[in-house]
Amino acid sequence: MPAAGRAAKVRLVLFDVDGVLTDGKIVMHADGTESKVFDIK
Repeated sequence: MPAAGRAAKVRLVLFDVDGVLTDGKIVMHADGTESKVFDIK
């Protein structure tokens, strides 16, 4: 099955945010929203 067909069946994606794949930074924006910083190397 092609990758696009397999990807279409994905129902849930989980991400690790405990400090292993991220440096733990949270950026607060002027409008009050927040962004989390991740290392994508």
